[in-house]
Amino acid sequence: MQTYQYSCNYCHHFVETKGPWPYFKEEKKMQSERGNLSPASESVYGLKAVIYCPVCDKKKEYTIVEYEEPLLNITDIWLSNVPRKTKVICHKCRGPVYLILPSGGVKCPRCHKGTFEVFEPWEEDGVKCPVPPPQTPLKVRQKGRVIHVPKPTVVIDSQEHMGYRFERFSNWFAGSIH
Repeated sequence: MQTYQYSCNYCHHFVETKGPWPYFKEEKKMQSERGNLSPASESVYGLKAVIYCPVCDKKKEYTIVEYEEPLLNITDIWLSNVPRKTKVICHKCRGPVYLILPSGGVKCPRCHKGTFEVFEPWEEDGVKCPVPPPQTPLKVRQKGRVIHVPKPTVVIDSQEHMGYRFERFSNWFAGSIH
């Protein structure tokens, strides 16, 4: 299973997709097999992946391929003449869904100014920095309940010559001032 990471070239909104992996049916319910690709006795009914819908701005585990006839062997997935249905639209909003985002082809739904590009962390002294930005807003918990707190603004000292940049953390901070 492959992981794909993308970042908006304007607001640095981060998106990660994964997949595909085969899924098998066990009686009447579906069963995903993410890591184990060797069950010879079970039929493969399709492929699943964690896809991204830019209209909904959500990641979802999604069936991206369904085979018309179950495959008896997992290696048959790679045959091109196997009849299949491919799903490329979101079942909720009917917008396009992506496992691999085309470079510069998907507009960011948060800032509406940038497009998604492949995320490649830069290296400094052999250490990959920075880590991918958080995907969920900051949550403050008290007595087991979530308290809604407005996003803080980062204040950067004007004497700071090599200060940190917080644009990629738009889920946690409202912005920064000097």
